[in-house]
Amino acid sequence: MHGDIEKLGIAVVYLVSERNGRLLDLHLSQIEKNTEVPYTIYGSANRLLPQFRPVLEKNPNVRICECETFDVSNWTDRHTVIAGSREEHSFYLEQLIKQAIDDGVSHVAILHVDSFPIAPGWARKLAAGLSETCVLAGIVRDQKADCKPLTACILFARDFYLKYNPRLLPTREEFASAEYQRYRAAVPHQGDCGTGYGLKMFTEKLTWSQLARSNRAGEHPLFAGLYDDLIFHLGAAAFKDSTQSVGFSPQHRRKGALRSSVKKGMDSLLGPRIRRTITDCIPLKIRRPDKHAEQVTWEDERRRLLEDPESYFRYLRTGQE
Repeated sequence: MHGDIEKLGIAVVYLVSERNGRLLDLHLSQIEKNTEVPYTIYGSANRLLPQFRPVLEKNPNVRICECETFDVSNWTDRHTVIAGSREEHSFYLEQLIKQAIDDGVSHVAILHVDSFPIAPGWARKLAAGLSETCVLAGIVRDQKADCKPLTACILFARDFYLKYNPRLLPTREEFASAEYQRYRAAVPHQGDCGTGYGLKMFTEKLTWSQLARSNRAGEHPLFAGLYDDLIFHLGAAAFKDSTQSVGFSPQHRRKGALRSSVKKGMDSLLGPRIRRTITDCIPLKIRRPDKHAEQVTWEDERRRLLEDPESYFRYLRTGQE
């Protein structure tokens, strides 16, 4: 049952900026092209701009779920909650997952609007590694600093969900518990959406299949990641893409161009794989660039993705332009 997908439910919270309609189209087309099992996308459109709702409505593989709207005033930790936060994301995902389970899917996958499969048979390959003890396959963003399942891609069987009743985000009481303190000490991670699944597996002595970053090229350790050469995740689209973040000054653009030139020079001297190995040895918190340079990099990765997706995937896989 664990590895045999009879019907896949894919849970996605749709939040798309005005200029990212092409990203939504790419997300849907990549899922359709690479998913070889029967599937339904369970989508939340509560935060989706009205002009994009017809895109979901006309897709026969998408079911728009009428989710309860997130209300900060009803949230236990409302003083620390902001729109688009981990709490809001998990709030909608929990409803989508429950709807999929109630509809009888054999497996559930979670994706973001900026993450999608890039290889045929991805779902079967991920499900093939599941068992009674290895209950989940998921992206790991950084094994040294954030070694938990990332909701940009998680896949599990209904049996795991029904038996253990996991939550994507621990409650305030769970975060304060002795079990969580042991988990935090044993497994380095950021406490965002997906932490609850990591905690559940830790306390129940279960394991999971970690999809590691497999890029041979890329400008940034977190953006534009390939994972096990199956899943692409642009990263940060929900909060990097805003009208305020598009209009860079000439100084910021020159800074981004300089970083790109330095990177290409390092690739010529060292080769992309060696440069990548050196970068990965630097702790995550230290190697993050400043916000403006980071934004320039994100814009460049987004542009290359949308201009020619297949060429861009090939570049990330091989390191060759």
